[in-house]
Amino acid sequence: MQRRLPLAGVWFGLVVAFLLSEGSGRGQPNEPAGKAKLRRLPQEVVQRWRAAGAEAGWLRVNEYGFIQFLEEQEAQAGDLPGFRFRTRPGDGVVGKLPAPGAPFGLDLRGSTITDTRLKEIAQLQNLQSLNLMKTRITDAGLKEIAQLKNLHTLNLWGTRISDTGLKKLIELKNLQWLSLSLTQITDAGLKELVHLQNLQTLDLSGTKITDAGLKELTQLQNLQWLSLSLTQITNAGLKELAQLQNLQALSLSFTPITDAGLQHLAKLQKLQTLYLFGTKITDAGLKHLTPLQNLQWLDLHSTRITDAGLQHLTHLKNLQTLNLDDTPITDAGLRELTHLQNLQTLNLCGTPITDAALKHLAKLQNLQTLDLSFTPITDAGLQHLAKLQNLQTLYLFGTQITDAGLKHLTPLQNLQELYLSRTRITDAGLKELTQLKNLQRLKLGGTQITDVGLRELSGLKLRELIIPDEAQTNLGLKHYLAAMQPPTRLSLSGWKITDTGLKELTQLKNLLELDLGSTKITDAGLKELTQLQNLQWLDLSGTKITDAGLPHLVQLQNLQGLNLGSTKITDTGLKELTQLQNLQALWLDNTRITDTGLKELTQLQNLQALWLDSTRITDAGLKELTQLQNLQLLYLSRTKITDTGLKELAQLQNLQELDLKRTPITDAGLPHLVQLQNLQGLYLYGTRVTVAGVRELRKALPGCIILR
Repeated sequence: MQRRLPLAGVWFGLVVAFLLSEGSGRGQPNEPAGKAKLRRLPQEVVQRWRAAGAEAGWLRVNEYGFIQFLEEQEAQAGDLPGFRFRTRPGDGVVGKLPAPGAPFGLDLRGSTITDTRLKEIAQLQNLQSLNLMKTRITDAGLKEIAQLKNLHTLNLWGTRISDTGLKKLIELKNLQWLSLSLTQITDAGLKELVHLQNLQTLDLSGTKITDAGLKELTQLQNLQWLSLSLTQITNAGLKELAQLQNLQALSLSFTPITDAGLQHLAKLQKLQTLYLFGTKITDAGLKHLTPLQNLQWLDLHSTRITDAGLQHLTHLKNLQTLNLDDTPITDAGLRELTHLQNLQTLNLCGTPITDAALKHLAKLQNLQTLDLSFTPITDAGLQHLAKLQNLQTLYLFGTQITDAGLKHLTPLQNLQELYLSRTRITDAGLKELTQLKNLQRLKLGGTQITDVGLRELSGLKLRELIIPDEAQTNLGLKHYLAAMQPPTRLSLSGWKITDTGLKELTQLKNLLELDLGSTKITDAGLKELTQLQNLQWLDLSGTKITDAGLPHLVQLQNLQGLNLGSTKITDTGLKELTQLQNLQALWLDNTRITDTGLKELTQLQNLQALWLDSTRITDAGLKELTQLQNLQLLYLSRTKITDTGLKELAQLQNLQELDLKRTPITDAGLPHLVQLQNLQGLYLYGTRVTVAGVRELRKALPGCIILR
């Protein structure tokens, strides 16, 4: 499903998210806990929230400090039950929902929630975890959050809060976990945090703090987890951190620290996790870490560490996770690692090690996760891995492995994840993989596997399977589903499947999301989808769908999101869509829709997001849209909308994001937008609007980001 993120800079956000999560997220797979041990909310409460557009699941803070939203099969005992909204809940919706009578969490990450709507959230006094990551919450919204006295976890990653807003958070005496990553927080704001004496986890990555601010943090003596990645902290700042005697995890990735600064860390005797990814640390610096006998996790990704430096690590007997990705270590250096008998996770991606090195690794009997991606190893080296009976995850991306090497993996009966993309394996090798009965994730992208060969995997029960483009056919889909556990989300975008292939989907009764974008399906195939009564999101963009196929979609009454962009539908077909009263997001971009069709859309009163880019609509059609008072996101780029039409848009008081790129509007139309006081994002690229016009509009809409 193509869901656009508000505002520009999406790729930057993805890159930073990678850095702040300290790598690729490769860790030990989560063992499913017994269902009876999970904390659950009353079923009637869950049903009411689902009816309002929320997903029900569980929340967990993972080992990288990120809040995860988990489905039933991923949840473990101890996870917090909760809900997730994909868009902002409709006005007043949360206030009308039954408040769970037990502790729960709410994930609004990336949604269009506003400061005003947080008033409803503030009524939920049992709320313990709130994720507002990448939303447009400002300091004004923190005033509402301050009423949540039982809040333990708060994620403000990438929001628009500043030092001023932190003053409001001092009321959250029970707060234990706080992320301020990628906000405008400075040293001045840290003075407010000293009131949060129960704080155990604090993420300040990507903020403007300096060494001076760290003096304030020394008052937080209960702090256990601290991230300073992507800040300007230097060696001088590390001297202050030495006072945090309870610190267990510290991230200094992409900071200007050097070897000299590490000597201050030797005083942190409780330290268990240390990230030094992308720093200037050398072999000499590792010597300062030897007193840290409780260290279990060490990330040296993209540092200057060599074989000589690994000798210092042999003193860290409790080390369980070691990341040496993209370092120049060789086979000789790995011999030193055999002393680390507690090692469970080892990342050697992009290093120059050879098959000879794997003989040393075979001595690490507790190893559970091993990454050998993009190393020169071959089939001959894999025979040494057969001794690693506890191995659960193995990365072999971009290696010289062939079918002959896979037979060496069959003794690894505890293997759950196997990554073979961009290797030389073929259909013949898949027979070996069927012996790995506990396999859950398998990636075969960029290999010579065919749709016929996938039949060999039918005995597996995978949760994730990635196959080459050439295998993405009707036959491939049949074998693909036979190898999978019944999915709730399925992306077939770009597959070569036709209407015949859709028959394979009819048994997926629990499917919630289906992406068929850019496939070869037609109207006839949509009849098969009518059996998917739980479907909530459907992407048909770039297919041959016409008006004739839309009557089949009417039977999918639980649909909340529908993408018909770049199809041949017309105004006539929109009459059918009026029966989908739960629809919240509708993509009609690059279709033949005109003003006439917009009259039909007025019946979709729950619509919150509408894409009309590159359609034939005019100012006259915008009069119809004024009846959609719940509309929050409206995209009108490359249409004939003029200044006159903007007068109509002024009536959409809940509008938060408006795209007018490459329309003929001018400065004369901008005064109409002043009435949109909830507007937070406005795109004006390629219009006749001037710099002066934007300057005046920014004065009237100070909370709106205007891109020209």
